[in-house]
Amino acid sequence: MSYFVRRHPHVLAHLLARMYDTHHTPNSRHRSAPSTSLLNISSRRLSNFRFWLSNITLAKKLAVVAVVMLTPPAVALGLFMSPQSVTFSFAGETCFSNPSLFPNINKPSAGNTFSLDQKPAVSLGSTSILSSETCVQMHSQPEKNVAEQLSIKAPLGISKSIAISVDSIPELVSSQTIDPNISQQDSLTFQLTTTDSSFSYSLIIADTTIDCTVSDTFINCPLTSLQLDQGQAYPYTLRRHLGGSHIELFSDTAQTSEPITIEPGNIQPDQTVITHITAITLNTNKPAINLGGFTLTHDGTSIPVNAQADGTIITITADDALPRSTSFVLTVPSLASEDGGFLQQPYTLTFATSGGPRVSTINIEKTSVPVHSNITAAMNIDLLAGQNASSLASVTIGGQTVATSVSYSGRHITINPVSNLPKCTEFTVHIAAGSVSIHGVGGGSAWSYTARTACYETFSIGSSVNGRSILAYRFGAGSSTTVFIGGTHGDERSSTRTLNAWIDELDAQPTRIPANKTIVVIPNLNPDGYASGSRANARGVDLNRNFPSNDWTNNVYQPGNILLENGGGTSALSEPESAALASYIQSTSPSLVLTYHAVARTVIYNGSGSSASLASTYGSLSGFGVISSSAEDSFFSYPTTGEFEAWLYDKLGVPALLIENSTMRSNEIGSQRSAMWAMIEN
Repeated sequence: MSYFVRRHPHVLAHLLARMYDTHHTPNSRHRSAPSTSLLNISSRRLSNFRFWLSNITLAKKLAVVAVVMLTPPAVALGLFMSPQSVTFSFAGETCFSNPSLFPNINKPSAGNTFSLDQKPAVSLGSTSILSSETCVQMHSQPEKNVAEQLSIKAPLGISKSIAISVDSIPELVSSQTIDPNISQQDSLTFQLTTTDSSFSYSLIIADTTIDCTVSDTFINCPLTSLQLDQGQAYPYTLRRHLGGSHIELFSDTAQTSEPITIEPGNIQPDQTVITHITAITLNTNKPAINLGGFTLTHDGTSIPVNAQADGTIITITADDALPRSTSFVLTVPSLASEDGGFLQQPYTLTFATSGGPRVSTINIEKTSVPVHSNITAAMNIDLLAGQNASSLASVTIGGQTVATSVSYSGRHITINPVSNLPKCTEFTVHIAAGSVSIHGVGGGSAWSYTARTACYETFSIGSSVNGRSILAYRFGAGSSTTVFIGGTHGDERSSTRTLNAWIDELDAQPTRIPANKTIVVIPNLNPDGYASGSRANARGVDLNRNFPSNDWTNNVYQPGNILLENGGGTSALSEPESAALASYIQSTSPSLVLTYHAVARTVIYNGSGSSASLASTYGSLSGFGVISSSAEDSFFSYPTTGEFEAWLYDKLGVPALLIENSTMRSNEIGSQRSAMWAMIEN
């Protein structure tokens, strides 16, 4: 009380003055209205009060003092003890005015959901002297529409009753639609029925708990830090927390947005673009937004570009035409779609622009080009009509231009030498730099190709029963001729394949052929039998039984000692194939003849001249066995009459080797190459 008097003497003076006025004024209804400010008490009234106080008795003075001192505590006590009804608010603090002296000695009760806290207003050191209000604290999550009766008990049996109720607990709005498709770079958002600052919220997703924020009536749960995979389903649960407890409010499954993907449009990766480029298009799996940061570079130089999206097509344009004969890199660093999908990694497209037309193929090999060939170069794109054809291509030998006729159609340039090219001679085909494509793109077409004409002459020694030509290939121009013959029996394909490979071998190394040698290769004596896969020719005659040797007979034996009537022909040399070979051999007078058959893996010599020693050399280098023709019948276990090699021995005295290959079909040049070269180098 003394503290109150010291701090508020004007209040006490005013109160006593009012008491004086009431006591000494006969008709108070007619007095002037008191001033509204306690500090404006007139000196007259204070003087009157002092006069009244000096004239009353001591007992009256004590009574006045008692009233003054006891009235405020009585008023405060009355206010404290008044029952209180409180509705708890989740939007902020729930407090009510409740003056109380020395609140520390009071005992607030606590219920299942709520408790009370008297807030100190005046303190002396650590001691609370006066509490002006009491606040309701929530310590557990309430049920809907919960109500609790609490109290504050003071000494001397004094108690205050507080009824606490809850009208509406914040709940999720039941009518809201929560999109099951979410973006990994966004938030899951939920709406509450009321504003909430009392609870905290968390979301459990992808085995991770994240804290959510509450703003007004919205709960926002950010997903960015989780780095969720795109296009995946994730179960999640929303929890509401109070202190260390929680309850689960909502569970569902969220589907993250499919990533946005890019596929090339009008230009494919690593493509060389032969047309003029006005725009680059890219295709996306869904419409893209926020296009920016696209770059197009070449040789470290950046070209300004603009990107626009129309549905699922992105069009990139440059301010100027792209340079030709240049490599480019288009980079899309990032991209997003309206549903929150995004580009998982930067997309790059590498491509190049072409110069003028380029040669794609040419119809001649590097070697063995026939001397009478027409040369055709195929370009990678059609040529623009109206160009001077003669300026497009040329042929040179030793730096000298060869007379040619040049024409072009579409993408093909054809060069026809006016005369046959020399045998076994290098020549160069030139395509000019200035060719212009059908799109008007020119430059950079210069190209050259060096080849060599064949080092052999091709001629025919005759025809088969069915009119197929029997071709021969002649290398060199020496006086000593060696003849290689294959395909006498059409089913022994290894002989023809080996000799075709021998032609390529000789043509690849023409300088290895001795100057005094001529090499003639007849790879397929029996083209009809080769075509049908039969041993005999088209008339059923075994050509190697049709030569006029001393032992010729018309009925002959085949492998397995099988008799073939008229297999030797109606007469010696009755067949056009054997007659053509005999005629050629007689006109040529070769120094050595080698014939190829299958499949005994043996060299058989006919006994003429040096055939025995040559057979020994051949067998040693090839790994084949060696026998004389005199032992041939016992070796094969059936008689061999009318043989070509026997005719060479009997009538011409020409040394001959019969080579029995290891297989019926394989090319055996690999195992016999050294032996074959030895036959012409000795």
